[in-house]
Amino acid sequence: MNISVELSRRGVDSGAGNPPPTNQRKIRTRACCRSGEVLRVAGSLVSEEGRSGGGILPLGSLERRRELSEFILYIRPVIRNRPSSVEAGLPGIPALHSRFFREPQK
Repeated sequence: MNISVELSRRGVDSGAGNPPPTNQRKIRTRACCRSGEVLRVAGSLVSEEGRSGGGILPLGSLERRRELSEFILYIRPVIRNRPSSVEAGLPGIPALHSRFFREPQK
C-alpha cells in the first residue's frame, strides 16, 4: 500500500494584515502488511525553540520555550474481498494471498 501524509501547522500571526506562516511536512512511504495487522508510521520529529522578553531593563523578564513533537500514525487495513485471481486458481497466487492477507483473529 502507498501511504501519503501531509502535516501543516499554522505559525504565529505576524500582524499588519500578513497571513501567518505555515509549516508543512510531507511523508510518503510504501508498506506491506497482512490483513488485520497494525502498521505504525512514525516520523516527522519537530523541535521548536523560542524566546520572548518584556519589561524594562534591569527588571525585565526573559522566557525561553522548547517544544518537541512527533507524529505517529497507526493503520490497520482489513481486506474484505478476495481478489478474483485467487478464485481463478492462478499458480502461486493462493500462497501469496494466504501469506499477506490473513483474516484478523477475533
